[in-house]
Amino acid sequence: MQGALFSLQGISRDIDRTQMRLSSGRKVNSALDNPTNFFAAQNHLNRASDLLDRKDAVNEALQAIKAANSGITAISSLLRSAKGIANTALGTSDQASRAATVLQFNEILTQIDTIKIDSNYRGINLLNNQSLTVNFSETAGRSALIITGVDVSSSGLGVNRAATSSSNASSISTSSTSTTIVSSNFALGGSDPVVVKSDGTITAITDYGGVPLPAGLSGVVSVTSGNGFSLALKDDGTVVGWGDDTYGQSSLASGLTGVTAVSAGADFGLALKSDGTVVAWGNNASGQTAVPAGLTGVVAVSAGADFGLALKGDGTVVAWGSDANSVVTDAALQSNITAISAGGAFALGLKADGTVAAWGDDSNNVVTDAALLANITSISAGLSFGLALKSDGTVAGWGDNSFTQTDIPLGLDHVVAVAAGTAGGLALKDDGTIVDWGAFSPYPPLSGVKLTGSTVTIETTTPGSSKSAWTTTEDIQASMDQLDGAIDKIRTTATTFSSNNSVITTRQSFIGEMVNILQTGSDNLTLADMNEEAAKMLMLQTRQSLAMTSLSIGSQAAQAVLKLF
Repeated sequence: MQGALFSLQGISRDIDRTQMRLSSGRKVNSALDNPTNFFAAQNHLNRASDLLDRKDAVNEALQAIKAANSGITAISSLLRSAKGIANTALGTSDQASRAATVLQFNEILTQIDTIKIDSNYRGINLLNNQSLTVNFSETAGRSALIITGVDVSSSGLGVNRAATSSSNASSISTSSTSTTIVSSNFALGGSDPVVVKSDGTITAITDYGGVPLPAGLSGVVSVTSGNGFSLALKDDGTVVGWGDDTYGQSSLASGLTGVTAVSAGADFGLALKSDGTVVAWGNNASGQTAVPAGLTGVVAVSAGADFGLALKGDGTVVAWGSDANSVVTDAALQSNITAISAGGAFALGLKADGTVAAWGDDSNNVVTDAALLANITSISAGLSFGLALKSDGTVAGWGDNSFTQTDIPLGLDHVVAVAAGTAGGLALKDDGTIVDWGAFSPYPPLSGVKLTGSTVTIETTTPGSSKSAWTTTEDIQASMDQLDGAIDKIRTTATTFSSNNSVITTRQSFIGEMVNILQTGSDNLTLADMNEEAAKMLMLQTRQSLAMTSLSIGSQAAQAVLKLF
């Protein structure tokens, strides 16, 4: 009986294990079943999972290339149309007819520039000089493809716009309006908007509980506002501050001399001196007033919420203070910058080609969307949004729109400067009037804003592009030659992207096959043979039945013996 009981216990354990295999389909369900096979299978599945993550990124890269290819196809068609228009101009000597073809030709180039901007996929635009790195291996950096973007704008392709006469053809863009301003002659920080009037005095657009303006202040050339305080730069190089002075951000500004520019952060100030050095004062809780030692050669400064930026004459950027989201660290990576603007926890840099570099906190895509901008002449960073002045005198806004601060008023044009505050925006028009939107809007109208300082040109063509006069056959033929060169370049670009597309498609298939191989390998180590397990279950059930019969016979024999007594 004891032997029969032991046999039944063993059979019961085998039945439980076989039932688990039949229900799960696996012969190895835990490390207790077979440690070697279990962990080997897990490694296969982990690698397959990592490769599937890569496959998603590869799929996205493939879509980005398809978007670029779509743009190239459209631009190629437009270039052929432009060539046809140039041929039409060659076939006539009538200047009025040629003038009509000039308008058509320039419109096509404008459409080429627009298609370049629109050919982006999830913030990636390979036709706007952006590059893309595609990782294929589960180990970062071990197997990757770098796709280098190109500039396929009309200027990037080397095609100049046309002009109706030699008098309006030049080596720089022709402007429709030209005026002079000081880019910081109005400010919208965390306090009320402050502007410099044409007589050198200052005034607030309205009063929503803001601080009183200092009386008798004159000779002002620029203003800047922080959180509850403002600074004014006078024509004698001195600085006047007013408003919140908790950290000395207002009072410590006095006594400065030889200043050429000022910028107010949340609760600190920066001043650029004529010798290219920077002075900072106010709250230093995050090191925002700790200007790096030996910093010289600075041409512009900008104060963010709790960090500072300095633009050097060589186009590089130096930053200090709070390094939230690497806003300070990544500043050192910037180059070819012509203007800077610091926001809440992000920064903007205007590049020489009219594009915008952005880094730091990417909340509300304020960094990502900045990369889509083109033909920009000035920038301004708010708390978590940005404003940019375009070469055609219009304004672009992006980022946080909680207070409609990026909803640019319809029909706003002829703008010569913009300013972003905590949650609102201001635009200065070429007639000296102010337009506002966002938090606390609308403000009462204000005109007569000072328009003196550096020259700003409102352009109707791409910045830096040239115009060729279509007055002679040779002039038009020169444009034809430019178009031929552009067509060759666009074909080369298409070939390059096609090669990249082939590589990515091949690797995409390879990743899919490797995932299948790894998953099959894992299954081979752990899956059970259903036929074998079913036969085993039948055999175990038979053994169990026989063991129970044996136990029953043994019990009957014992009872028979007991009956003898």
